[in-house]
Amino acid sequence: MKPTIIILGLLLPLLIAAYPPTAQEADQLYRLNRYREAISLYQKSLPKAKDSVDKAQIYYNIGECYRKLNDPVRAASAFELAQRRGMKNEQLFIRLGDAHLQIGDYGEALMWYQAARKYAVNTVAVDSSIAKCQRAMNWQQMNSRWKAVNVKYINSKDDDYSPTWSTKKITGITFTSKRGASKKGNIDRNTGRPFSDQYSATVNSSGKWTAPAKEQGGVNLPKANDGSAHYNIQRNRMYFTRCESNRRKIEKCKIYYSDKHVNSWSDPIMIDFQLPAEILDSFNFRHPTISANEDVMVFSSDMKGTSGGVYSDLWISYRDAKTKTWSTPIRLPDHINTARREGFPYLHPDGTLYFASDGHVGIGGLDVFMAPKINGQWSWGEPVNMQSPINSNADDFGLILDTKKQLGYVSSNRKGGKGGDDIWQVYYVPCKAMVKGCVTDSITGGGIANAKIQLTDRNGKILTALTNASGNFNLEMEEGMSYQMHLFTEQARGANGESYFAPERSLIRMIAPSDECVDIDVMCKLKVIPPSEIKFPAVFFPLNSAELTKASKDSLDYLYRLLTANPNLVIELAAHTDSRAADVYNLELSNRRAKACVDYLVKERGIDSARLVAKGYGEARPLKWNNEQILTEKYIASCPKSEQELLHAMNRRTVFRVIRTNYGVKAGSEPTQPVKVAKSVYDESGLQIPADSED
Repeated sequence: MKPTIIILGLLLPLLIAAYPPTAQEADQLYRLNRYREAISLYQKSLPKAKDSVDKAQIYYNIGECYRKLNDPVRAASAFELAQRRGMKNEQLFIRLGDAHLQIGDYGEALMWYQAARKYAVNTVAVDSSIAKCQRAMNWQQMNSRWKAVNVKYINSKDDDYSPTWSTKKITGITFTSKRGASKKGNIDRNTGRPFSDQYSATVNSSGKWTAPAKEQGGVNLPKANDGSAHYNIQRNRMYFTRCESNRRKIEKCKIYYSDKHVNSWSDPIMIDFQLPAEILDSFNFRHPTISANEDVMVFSSDMKGTSGGVYSDLWISYRDAKTKTWSTPIRLPDHINTARREGFPYLHPDGTLYFASDGHVGIGGLDVFMAPKINGQWSWGEPVNMQSPINSNADDFGLILDTKKQLGYVSSNRKGGKGGDDIWQVYYVPCKAMVKGCVTDSITGGGIANAKIQLTDRNGKILTALTNASGNFNLEMEEGMSYQMHLFTEQARGANGESYFAPERSLIRMIAPSDECVDIDVMCKLKVIPPSEIKFPAVFFPLNSAELTKASKDSLDYLYRLLTANPNLVIELAAHTDSRAADVYNLELSNRRAKACVDYLVKERGIDSARLVAKGYGEARPLKWNNEQILTEKYIASCPKSEQELLHAMNRRTVFRVIRTNYGVKAGSEPTQPVKVAKSVYDESGLQIPADSED
């Protein structure tokens, strides 16, 4: 970034008398920020330097000029020439490290930082630089879902930077630019380039940028650097920075506001923050950003009290709604401000603070940081580096983002631009992580078709997919959202038309995309609905009674969970007795017991009665044991007496079978394959016979 709009560096050290007079003249130009002219005089003074010490100092000073002009390649070259002529100190090596870091040569930067550490009295600052370099190496290797594209349609070969939203629908931006012919009287002596003005461009209905046009009226002054603006929400007032030019002295930057009238801006009014004139004239006030309701301003200033002494910090001021004046600024805390540069703040509509800094750990040069608003007040948490590609090894600053924080613009002098600082569009590519999986038969391993997978996010939004013939499915997750995953089997069918139970607990798992945005694989094995009665935890009754015990109710809760997980099922709940009482009595008792089970599920657990059929079979359907022997009265009598009571108890069972799988399924939505739920029991002769049909 150019020094006319950001932060002044340290003044050169006092020089010895042997220093060439031409170099001393260059020093004066340097102190007036006229770096281009200073470089020329320094170069002319080199042949007049008496020894390597003087030459080293001159090369160092040339490096400082190029550093202020934001030319790290030439700065590094000059600093290295100073080093070759014998200059060795912490400051030189840090300058070399910073220049190479900005170039993107991290290995070279790390070498110079480590050299600086050997000369450091206090290693805190240089250790921070080493950490910054090592962090930059790691971040450059990380993948990011942010993308950065040079907005070549609005950039020029000169500096273009500090975008701000100029339209309510955020289809346009106003930005600072030094474009224009280098005419006499229109040259900034500090940089040797044109003064900056404010330009605007919009995206038209075809999605293309209009040609940038200079803002008309009082926001652009011919012999001043105007820029770094921010609009109020109505877009009819602009707050901006103006740095006027004076050949004999350094004019300090100040913050102004101007109101729009039709297509032109009024003469600007300087904001004095209720400070005395000597303060306003002694320090820089720049880069204003305001809150959505226009009652808070954050800006940068090198005002007395900054942590770096001569570098800029971020300050906050509050607007009095009655007097329309801005309060005396308060410096933001040390976790925001560092001993280096902080500038170019941007208040997002949600209160998040974005700003540029080269004091926090970054990739190189100025980096953009984000600090979340906390406690509902105008205070912010720990800054977080926005990383690549919003940041690069070059200077990155002036980030703005839309309300969803998925599209924005940032200023950068990174490689790939059209020249100097450029405007880059940054946009977020959402995570495309998928939930992928397969639903299979727990016995055969074959795929199950038409099983429904449902993802429900925390807002109640539902995503669904049906498994294909192989049992496979996939669903795309929204980034940052967690889901409950459910499986439903109303229409699920195996290769031969088998129907399946959904898991007893329909919630399979909680899932969410990972930070790495990788797919999630889910495997689910289902049990086929068998062709006969199905056992479940024992339901006991007192002797000659149909009253449920507490233990029996706990057993019936298994059925409740199964029916809840499989809302498409209709079941027959069957009760059986042994053969040791009269047939009529056994039949009546079993009917009462089956009905008691159904009544519990309907009245106490809320299952729809249409899904339950109570059936008592008395002693008519003895159990087929071990898939071979029917436990008839004759067979039990043939067994040892010690086993007979156990075998009779096995016949006194309460079981269920599925008689339909399409409860609640709309007509016409059933699968084309037939539902195969075989219904068979065994009579005393052991022959398989059809069950009564309740369909």
